[in-house]
Amino acid sequence: MSAVEAGWWPAWAQAVPSESVTVTAGGPRRFTRPALGNWADLAAGLASARTALSGLTTDRVVAAFDEMSRRWTDSGFEHRRRAIHDIAAATGFSCESVAQSLDLEMGNYRADPLRRLILRELGSTEVLDEFVDDPLLAGRTRCMGPRLTVVSLSGNVPGLPALSIVRAVLARSAVVAKVAAGEPTFLAHLVRSMVDIEPAIADAVVVTYWGHNETSHRRAAIEHADAVIAYGGEEACAAIRRELTPSHRYVEHGHKISVGVVSAQYLRAEGSAEVAARIANDVSTFDQLACIAPQAYIVEGDPASVARFAPEVAAAMERYATRHPAAARDDELWATLRWAQLCDVWQESVDPLRSARSGRALSWQVVVDAGLDRVEASHRVVRLVPVTSLDGARALLAPYARYLQNVGLGVTESEAPAAMSWIAELGASRISSPGRMSSPSVIWRHDGLSCLAALVRWCDVEMHAPARAAMS
Repeated sequence: MSAVEAGWWPAWAQAVPSESVTVTAGGPRRFTRPALGNWADLAAGLASARTALSGLTTDRVVAAFDEMSRRWTDSGFEHRRRAIHDIAAATGFSCESVAQSLDLEMGNYRADPLRRLILRELGSTEVLDEFVDDPLLAGRTRCMGPRLTVVSLSGNVPGLPALSIVRAVLARSAVVAKVAAGEPTFLAHLVRSMVDIEPAIADAVVVTYWGHNETSHRRAAIEHADAVIAYGGEEACAAIRRELTPSHRYVEHGHKISVGVVSAQYLRAEGSAEVAARIANDVSTFDQLACIAPQAYIVEGDPASVARFAPEVAAAMERYATRHPAAARDDELWATLRWAQLCDVWQESVDPLRSARSGRALSWQVVVDAGLDRVEASHRVVRLVPVTSLDGARALLAPYARYLQNVGLGVTESEAPAAMSWIAELGASRISSPGRMSSPSVIWRHDGLSCLAALVRWCDVEMHAPARAAMS
């Protein structure tokens, strides 16, 4: 089978001496990249493309992404249809789950949320275009984006690669995006669709690939960049950090865990069936592979009451799986999940208050467990962990504070202030209601970082008479 081109190599880049590399996910996929000694040529071409990109106003860039979002949330859009097919082939996700993921992710890039993102992080939508008045400074200020941003992506969530590309382009940066071997197809479809909307954006982006052991290509790309954005596990992020210099701006989204916490009062007030449905939605979206998906739900109550709640969660997981089937399990994954299931069944035989339930073909699992020691991203496996009080939830989470990202907090109005305070103190960067963990807004400070602001540098004009005169 011949390899299909899966990257994005703008027309102007045809003059750059290049080579091909093949990724096998979902069939052979070919990517074009500079020959090892020619990354400087690609960087020079991107510098020219970035000049054209910088000529677009913020309003025009936002309008382009708004139109992109509108098209990509239309089920009949050709680029979306092709992307769904290719993502499903590469990852084993069902087409229904991929479509849901794209709707959640691509809906973020409409004009209103993007303007609010810029205002929240930069204080002005004009500050990327020109010097603006700064009364606190008694002068003027402007921010400038990187000339080139390298983005190293993971492939666990369909549609997620758009986020960093959007942020970088809002900052008027050219982009080299290195896709993940596990899902290498989406981003090129996205950039290709931009050709008909705003070609200056498409010309300023290259989508390519290098393997984790191809240090020479990674080093060459980063050498020509002003900024680097990295997604991945601790080892992958550490490899990128080794290539950075003090002059690089760096945004890292490394290993994280997320959990849910439900109080007994909330469970009674909202109803156990409704809460179970919310938990199923949080766990099952993105097949639990996103960092925002909970690996466990901590439930206030004694083990017996939580064991009685587990069948309702199992029923909700099954209903969700009927609407959005889980990704296909290859032999290795099936064996891993089966082994974990057998361990849980053995634990149940030792302690009858601990229980485990599974869907057909291990499409989901619900386990009542005593703690968080086995928490990990597990393909629709949720552990319900009983605690006698919300303080018990805090104690359970304390050892994981370094990695804590997203908490689905189900509490009553009177319980919320204290719970939100200790969750923030532990280190979480987002608190949402149960059922909403999988749909963060683009305005969220991802991992507690102002990710757009982290890319830019500022130039202030102060103690300058003409600047003050221009303000009056």
